[in-house]
Amino acid sequence: AYGGIAGHRADATAWVPVLARTTSYGDSSSFTWTGTDAIAALTVTITVTLDAHGVLAIGASLTNDGPDDYTLDSLAPVVPLPARAAEAMVLTGRWAHELQATRHALGPYALVRDSRKGRTSHESAPTIALGTRGFGEQEGEVWLAHLAWSGNHHVSVETLPDGRRALSMSDLLLPGEGILAPGETYDAPAMLGTWSRD
Repeated sequence: AYGGIAGHRADATAWVPVLARTTSYGDSSSFTWTGTDAIAALTVTITVTLDAHGVLAIGASLTNDGPDDYTLDSLAPVVPLPARAAEAMVLTGRWAHELQATRHALGPYALVRDSRKGRTSHESAPTIALGTRGFGEQEGEVWLAHLAWSGNHHVSVETLPDGRRALSMSDLLLPGEGILAPGETYDAPAMLGTWSRD
């Protein structure tokens, strides 16, 4: 899986949490959902906020409710995309030639971009634009997402066999970085997104 929760306990349990809603609330511009898996002893909170400029922020946190350490490998919100988001544009490059746009047609596979430079790099920025074929600055329907993080990161767009697509973005935790002691909470970097039809 390219999004959601990846992790486990030392005895190889709690690697597939099934969250049941415990609370949820919202207003005109935000929604917060909290779910718990009592067997895995994990609680996840997801907050979605839409600001006055049309920027959507998705935040996620995971709390270890168990009596022992939990190793978190990834906490990546997943956003559904329509099949008409058929092309991706990512930024790449090198020093003195950074942030060059590269396009990829989306097909029956996952487009995955990781950076292990320890910071946002010239080779792989945590930003992706997805749109209708041939989209540009003045035409096409476009979904733009950015991870509010300067460090190792993971970006993926997965196309399922039935044509549905899903975007996930997260920081990229290296071995030992995501060990949560009992009662400890991990706050993932926010995924920021916006959309334009023209």
